Order: sequence, then structure tokens, then C-alpha cells
Amino acid sequence: MILTFKGLNGSAIALHQIGELLGYEFVESPPEFRFVRAGVPISDWTIPMPKYVSLQSPVVINSSVRTRGLDSTSLMVETRGLSGRFTLLVWLRE
Repeated sequence: MILTFKGLNGSAIALHQIGELLGYEFVESPPEFRFVRAGVPISDWTIPMPKYVSLQSPVVINSSVRTRGLDSTSLMVETRGLSGRFTLLVWLRE
């Protein structure tokens, strides 16, 4: 499933309680963004790349390798900018 979020540059989008994030893409980009969990930054300010970005990481479970995405519990995306809009696509594990 893909969710679409739109907002003004300089605002934040709450992603909590939507599930496990497999990846994201900014269709319209803010100048910079970062992920924040429970008010604490978990990434540095980053310039968005114009492509899909995977958040999956390998996990070994009983000798088999699986993938895990980013948990959305208390997760937000903060953006920087004084004007303009952004559009964020988020891929969820189904």
C-alpha cells in the first residue's frame, strides 16, 4: 500500500500508527527533511533524493534472512523551508 502526504515546507507530518514503512519518495521535495521519533531526531537533516528510498534492513531469524522496515510508532517527518509545498509517498508493509 502507498500513502500520500502533502504539506507546506517547514511543517511536520505525523506517520505514527500507520504500520511498518518499507520506503518513501518525495514527489515534490522540501529543501531538507529528517525523521523524528517521540520528539527526538533519529536522522540528520537531509536533502531529498529524487527517487524511491528503501528503509528495509536485513534481519536474521532462525537462520533465515528476512527484511524489516522502519516502525512508525511515534514517528514524524519534519521539513525545512519558508515557502512551497511537498508531496511524500510512503510504502507500507501489507
